[in-house]
Amino acid sequence: MFIELADILRCTRPHEDSWLVLRADLMSGRHVVNGELGCPVCSAAYPVVNGEANFVAADTGDDQPARGTIDPGSGGTLDHAPPAWIGHEDAPLRLAALLGLEDVRQPVMLAGSWGVHGAALARISPAIYLVVNHDAVEKPDRAEVSFIRASGTLPLAAGKLHGAALDAESVRRGLLDGAARAVRTGGRLVAPANAALPVGYTELGRDDELWVAERRASPTGPPVSLTRASRGA
Repeated sequence: MFIELADILRCTRPHEDSWLVLRADLMSGRHVVNGELGCPVCSAAYPVVNGEANFVAADTGDDQPARGTIDPGSGGTLDHAPPAWIGHEDAPLRLAALLGLEDVRQPVMLAGSWGVHGAALARISPAIYLVVNHDAVEKPDRAEVSFIRASGTLPLAAGKLHGAALDAESVRRGLLDGAARAVRTGGRLVAPANAALPVGYTELGRDDELWVAERRASPTGPPVSLTRASRGA
């Protein structure tokens, strides 16, 4: 976990917002390999093991689906399959375009299956990438990519992310509302097409698989289709 990310991490328990105190037991450059994040308000402790900070509270029911995350007009269920193009060679470039990753300074969150593109995005745009719930056996060894595990409550301060991409499993885990809160004004959010659009976001475009929205007060025009034109067109 990149040590500077500790500044935007927050306790997941319901109390006033507070910084977490980091104890680093083992470092590798600017990354915490093993250590602990502690809350000075409620004394909750979150371990950092092999570079991943774990915020999952197994005894709190956080793995239950959150309410209000499904668009009522979508049929009421989430398709758990990731976008069909997520494994394509040009997927990192497409995701970078959706998130608006030009000259980015704030961290970017990649949740669930989107986390596979963390290393590739780091080569495209020099942001810090926060990968949530990465399930691969081996994690990419990139200085710009950090890892946390979370469910139910996303442990991030408000307005600190440039953007966030969530898959259906991340929405089911209840992370959409927290991601929407953590994205800054003008930042972008990418989520499954049948996930409910958070309050305060303007939809920029959608296709059958996902939508992209921007955090801002007023829309600038109608959404556009995210479907790519045929190469022969």
